[in-house]
Amino acid sequence: MCRFGDKIVRARFDSTVRIVCNTPPNDNLLVPVTVHVSLNGVDWVDSGFKYSYYIQAEIKSIEPKIGAVNSGTLIFVKGKNFSNITDSEMSKCQWTLIENVMGEARP
Repeated sequence: MCRFGDKIVRARFDSTVRIVCNTPPNDNLLVPVTVHVSLNGVDWVDSGFKYSYYIQAEIKSIEPKIGAVNSGTLIFVKGKNFSNITDSEMSKCQWTLIENVMGEARP
């Protein structure tokens, strides 16, 4: 089992050295919660890690809608609920090439 703050969820054994837990919902976004694990639901071990929740971002627009294949185009993303993560290594964008109706690849 896994405990995130005061909320307990079932764990799934993935291997002898790894368990997998789905995080429970949490309304408190201000404070990271401690993560504990237990094999019997009684004896808990502090993992030494904390887990932070955030509100899912909503994208309203992206400008420009097209850019150069060789990259370098400055993109502006407008929306709301962008997280309060200020570490640029934790905030990333991923772009995927898609095919348009003519069968040409475009960003």
